[in-house]
Amino acid sequence: MSLFLTEIQQMPPSPEKRFGHSVTMISKDRAVVFGGAVGDGSYRITNDTYLFDCITNKWTLLKPKNSEEAPSPRAAHGATTVESNQMVVFGGAHSNGNLVDNDLYLLKLGNAEGNGKWVKVPVEGPRPSSRYGHTVTFSKPFILIIGGNIGNEPCGEVWSLSIDKSPFSWQKISFRENEPSPIPRVYLSSAVWKSPDQVDMIIVYGGRTSKNIALNDLWGLRRHKNGIWDWVKAPVRNDRPLPVERYQHSMTCFQSIVIVVGGRGSQSNEKNDLPINLYNLETSEWLTFPSIPRFRHVSWIHKASLFIHGGFENSKPNLPTGSLQCLDL
Repeated sequence: MSLFLTEIQQMPPSPEKRFGHSVTMISKDRAVVFGGAVGDGSYRITNDTYLFDCITNKWTLLKPKNSEEAPSPRAAHGATTVESNQMVVFGGAHSNGNLVDNDLYLLKLGNAEGNGKWVKVPVEGPRPSSRYGHTVTFSKPFILIIGGNIGNEPCGEVWSLSIDKSPFSWQKISFRENEPSPIPRVYLSSAVWKSPDQVDMIIVYGGRTSKNIALNDLWGLRRHKNGIWDWVKAPVRNDRPLPVERYQHSMTCFQSIVIVVGGRGSQSNEKNDLPINLYNLETSEWLTFPSIPRFRHVSWIHKASLFIHGGFENSKPNLPTGSLQCLDL
């Protein structure tokens, strides 16, 4: 089985080759790539911000106003859209794995062409610790932070912040004892799935444990009408093989399909040639497709196309790529 994969020809000012960056669909046709690490072996952490037009395939380097409010250079951070043309960034690491601050940063772009503006979001009370390799997602009205490394240990924490009204404050979500939940992990992935009845569920997949063991479990995080959050483990059909364990992969949701691309396995000498795995949320079955060997990349969906950018390829595991590929879904 072959994949209809197209290499997008990029024109300057396209982003430098990078890994550990984030991508956010900030509006219907525009994606923002932020931060990451660039360089060949000797890496430089950056906080540059690029806008990608999914219609014209054109990149624009953004130079937001009030740069003093911008997030410091970082990689392995989390980012998500909160409203149209607005996104937030939290956490990450700088050089040698040093953690950055635990502030929440908001980028406002506006509807028209422009460089936008960074704002450090004022938050009262306790807040999540600095971390990297976590995820940040938005299930209206909640910004959610899941997992990541705090120091040298993965955590299983989930924090939420409602944007409904200020003053804003973080809440650490508590789950009922004796109920199933994901074990602590870093370099996991998460995405939002809207079920047919338009109820959001946060889908979480994979990651790596404190013992450097890659995971392949799929979970859903739900908020009920009474305000209680809980985890539900995705059911699987016994007659279908499970997906390959992985971390530093990417995951997106397209209609009722979860798409897992690339990543690394538990063995450090592995070629990281991991297949694409699809999970059908309606039939509870996993499907396997040929691999796109990439890790520490980003991916996003525009209409019926999956874009895959940056990260490392197997042929040059120490040199990040600037490749932008498109898969027809």
